Amino acid sequence: MITIGLTGSFGSGKSTVARMFARYGAVVIDADAIVHDELKINGKAYAKVSKVFGKGVVFGQGINRRLLADIVFRDPKKLKQLTAIVHPIVLKEVQARIRKLKKESKVRMVVVDAPLLIEAGWDRWVDYLIVVKASLDLQIRRLSAQRKITKAEIFRRLKSQLPIRQKISMADIVIDNRMNLKETQKQTYMIVQRLLLRFS
Repeated sequence: MITIGLTGSFGSGKSTVARMFARYGAVVIDADAIVHDELKINGKAYAKVSKVFGKGVVFGQGINRRLLADIVFRDPKKLKQLTAIVHPIVLKEVQARIRKLKKESKVRMVVVDAPLLIEAGWDRWVDYLIVVKASLDLQIRRLSAQRKITKAEIFRRLKSQLPIRQKISMADIVIDNRMNLKETQKQTYMIVQRLLLRFS
C-alpha cells in the first residue's frame, strides 16, 4: 500500500486534488475533518482547547473554528499552543486509520490530506510527498469567493505556513493547479498510474 502526503498553501486547491485522487481509487484521510470532529464537545481536543482559549470560543456542541482561527492566526504563540494540542491527537488518529487500511488487501493507495503536513513533521510518515501549487492571485480569488474571507485573513494564514517554494523543494511530486481543472485532473491521473505501476 502506498501512503501519500498531500499538502499545499492555503487556497492552492489541495482538497480539490484530494477528491480527484479519491475518484481514481485512493482512500483519502482528511486531517482537517478529523480536527473538526475532535473539536466537538465529545472530541479529544475539546477540553484542552476550551481550557486554553477560554469559554468564549465554545458555541453549541463544540469549538467555533472560525473564531478560534481568528484568534490563533493573529498570534503565533497562540497558534503554537493550538497545534501542540491538536496535532498529536490528529496524527494518532491518522496513523490508526492507516494501520487499519493496511490490513485491507484491496486498498492500494492512501492519501493524507493535510494543510500543515510538512509543518507538523508528518511528511516523515508517508512514502511520497505531493505539493499542490497555484498562483497567489488565484488563491486569493478562490478563497474570497468560496470562504468569504478578507485578504488580510488570507495573508495571516499564509504567513503561518511554510513558503510554497520551501514546500516545493521538499516535495517528491508537484501538481500545478494554476490551469483549468481538466489539466489538474490529467496530472493527478498520470501520477496515480505511475505510482501504482511502481508499486505493483
